Amino acid sequence: MSTTSKKRQYLSNKLKGEANNEKGNRFENHFAIFKVTEYLNSYSESKAQVVFSSQVEAFVDDLLIILEEDNKEFYQIKNSKSLKWEHGNKQKSLCYDFLNQKRIEKDQYSKFRLFLIVSSEPLQLSLTRSLPKSLLPYTEVVFFPYSDSIHNLVSQHLVFREELKKLIAVNSPPIDKLEALATAILGVWNACNKKDISLEDIYTHLEKMSLSFIRPREIFYLSHEIQLVLDLIPNFSYIVHNNYLTWKFKNTDTGIIPFPIGTPDFEEIETEILIQTPSSFEALETIIA
Repeated sequence: MSTTSKKRQYLSNKLKGEANNEKGNRFENHFAIFKVTEYLNSYSESKAQVVFSSQVEAFVDDLLIILEEDNKEFYQIKNSKSLKWEHGNKQKSLCYDFLNQKRIEKDQYSKFRLFLIVSSEPLQLSLTRSLPKSLLPYTEVVFFPYSDSIHNLVSQHLVFREELKKLIAVNSPPIDKLEALATAILGVWNACNKKDISLEDIYTHLEKMSLSFIRPREIFYLSHEIQLVLDLIPNFSYIVHNNYLTWKFKNTDTGIIPFPIGTPDFEEIETEILIQTPSSFEALETIIA
């Protein structure tokens, strides 16, 4: 093989490796925000007690979730079409990692569960059937689909989509609003150091983000003055649900103000409405669009 051919082969292998790493990171992040969404719904009153960490110092290390009463969930997340448990004495094998994590937690008398997350349903079935007996009481193999974008993940993953619907403030949300919430959760997750991050911290950041559409903990209402202006606009109607104002003009135009009532962005809109006091939808649209 010529020097030029070797360089091309090297570059091809390098790019392939980087692409695989990117896919692996994307798969881990998508699964993490799915669990964040799920537990934001499950732990509505005790978010501070649920803590997430990524890439922990453990044999099963991709994601650690500590629940109430120090109950631990360890996740290994693999975007691969071919995996085997292999033997427990073989270092770097799945069986070796899971057995060692099990031994550590049992020695510490921990409450724990071990999870292997894979992106192939046939592989999930195969690994479940071949699960070593010593891991059976503690380990579960779970299928989670790989998607190359948040849009595809929300569109194709029914369970994730249903969890987003529970969490979102918008009534009967369209797919783009669910995608906006998922993107906001991913943004918060990627912006933190991913070490000992509580659900409370994640929720607080989401509440402060524009366009997250997350269900609020505190309900606000339109001022009487704003209602008087809006109620006089012909063929215009609106409802307020979970701090978000959804509007309709005749039967041709609908929309939602992307900022929740009570936020500085919405207060700016309110101020502009009171200053201009629009008497037609065309005049109002320039303010709320």
